[in-house]
Amino acid sequence: MRAAVLYPEASAVRIVDVPEPRPATGWAVLEVGAAGLCHTDLHVMEGMQFSAKNTVDYTVTRPRILGHEVAGTVVEVGDPADDEWLGRRVAIGSGEQRHVTPGMHIDGGLAQFCAVPVTSLVTVPDGVPIEIAAVAPDSISTAYSAVHQAGAISAADRVAVIGLGGLGLSAVRIAGLSGATVFGVDIDPSRFAAAEAAGARSCVGDVTELTDEGLSLVIDFVGGRTTSAAVDAVGVAGRVVLVGLGASQMTVSPLSLVLGRKSLIGSLGSPKGQVLRKVLDLIAAGQITPAVEAVPFDELVSAYDRLRSGKVLGRMVTRPND
Repeated sequence: MRAAVLYPEASAVRIVDVPEPRPATGWAVLEVGAAGLCHTDLHVMEGMQFSAKNTVDYTVTRPRILGHEVAGTVVEVGDPADDEWLGRRVAIGSGEQRHVTPGMHIDGGLAQFCAVPVTSLVTVPDGVPIEIAAVAPDSISTAYSAVHQAGAISAADRVAVIGLGGLGLSAVRIAGLSGATVFGVDIDPSRFAAAEAAGARSCVGDVTELTDEGLSLVIDFVGGRTTSAAVDAVGVAGRVVLVGLGASQMTVSPLSLVLGRKSLIGSLGSPKGQVLRKVLDLIAAGQITPAVEAVPFDELVSAYDRLRSGKVLGRMVTRPND
C-alpha cells in the first residue's frame, strides 16, 4: 500500500510502498477514507519531542506513518467477537489504551490502510462526509474539550479565541453555540471574515486590544507571547486555556495570576471517545460545519508547506485511496 512515511533525520514525509497492516486481537484495520493534515505533524517533522515530566509521552519514533486524524471503513478485525464493526464507517478517537495514538505511538492514517485498537473506534453518523469525520477527532474535538471541559464555558462568558486557523474557527463556533459572547484574535486580518461568520462578534489583531471587554475566558491556540498577553487581558477570576505549542517557553506574570485569582489551564486533545461522539452528532445536526479542503495524496509535501506558511484557512485532508 502507499503511505506517507517520516524517516529518521528527514524533515518531510516520503510517499512509499509498505506492507498492509494486519490486525492483532482487539484491533481493526480501516480502509482510510480521509486523513487530516495538522500542525502537530509539522512539529513532529521538525523533531519536537512531545514529552514532559508527569505526562503521557507522545514522543514519535521513526520511521513512522504520520496521520492522527483518521476516518474510514473497517475491513478486517483481529477477533471474531468484533465482527460487528466490519463495514462500518468510523473515526478514530482516544481509546482506553493511552499509548496508541495513530501517527505518533503507532502508524497513522496517511496511508491506504491503518490498524488501530477497536476501543478507539467511533461510528460516524449517516450524512457526515468522511472528510469531515476525519478532522472531527482532533480539530473539532480538541476545540470542544478546550471550550467545554478545560474552559468550563457558560452563556455568561465573554470569550476570546486566539489563533483563527482550523482549531480556532471550530472553537469560535462551539463557544458561540453555548450562548457566550465570542471575540476572535489573529495577526492575519484575512481570517476575520471566517471567524465572524462562525459567530465571533468582532476580531482584533492582539488580545490586549480586548482588555477592557471584560473577558472571562481565553482559549489560546498559538502559545508563547499570546498566552502571557492572555493572562494579563482576562479579568478577575478568569481562565486562560492553552492548547497551542507555538513556543517551548513562556513568561507569565505571577502578580496577574495571583492578584487576579486567574487560572492557566493546559488542554490536550479530547479524553476517550465521548467528546468525539458529541462532536459527530453536532456535525450531523448541522450545528458545526468545518471548512475542509481536500488535497491529492501525491501532493502532501507541498500541502504541508502551505500549512507551515499559514496560508490555509480551515483544515486540509487527503484521500489516500483516490
